[in-house]
Amino acid sequence: MDLSKLSMGDKLASVGAIIAIIATFLPWYSWSMNGFGVSGSVSASLWDASGGIAFLILAASVVAIAVIILRVTEVFDLSEQGVPEALVVLIAAAITALFTLFRLASIPGGAGAFGFGRSWGLWIGLAGAVVFVVGAVIKFQEERV
Repeated sequence: MDLSKLSMGDKLASVGAIIAIIATFLPWYSWSMNGFGVSGSVSASLWDASGGIAFLILAASVVAIAVIILRVTEVFDLSEQGVPEALVVLIAAAITALFTLFRLASIPGGAGAFGFGRSWGLWIGLAGAVVFVVGAVIKFQEERV
């Protein structure tokens, strides 16, 4: 595999997608309880809190990485089939970013003595999604020139 064939957009999109995938396994939410004579805290990854959205982020990220790797290894090039590779990567990045933002805005609910909040894995996932989108936009601009 010739890594010199990777553009800046390819590199950023791939790194962002990998970060987004890894982040789905990190704690996105934390729950703490302090009441009724009991105190403690629990954290949950995106897979624990919303497996369906975690799967969509994983699938979109894998599709983008696969498209880039298949072209660089000269196994398969979507552009030869009439499908712009940059557009596929951009759509995958948008899906990842939209679902990450959705999970940022909607914290699992609770009541009473329970406190629900965002955890550090969510912020890493958001950073990965942003890098993914920036890389996809750069890739899209590179292919339009």
